[in-house]
Amino acid sequence: MTYAIPSLALSGKEASDTTFYELDAPRRSVVSGLAARIARGVGGTIRSMQYARMVHALSELSDAHLAAIGLDRRDIPRHAQDCVYGPCE
Repeated sequence: MTYAIPSLALSGKEASDTTFYELDAPRRSVVSGLAARIARGVGGTIRSMQYARMVHALSELSDAHLAAIGLDRRDIPRHAQDCVYGPCE
């Protein structure tokens, strides 16, 4: 890629004051910021659904099955949260 010295003023600056980094710097747009917010929202919704499914699935296990994996009924919400939002034990 070749660089040319700009001959026009950019953003109110003199052309000679503009660095090559500023010319090549990625531009942030409103769309990319909006897309990131939407992605975070969708990700949060998916994790909430995974948490609900995990709690439901564990709740349907018998006490013997829960004991076999080292859980008690009162441990179900904590274990589901650890598995979905953090490292699973």
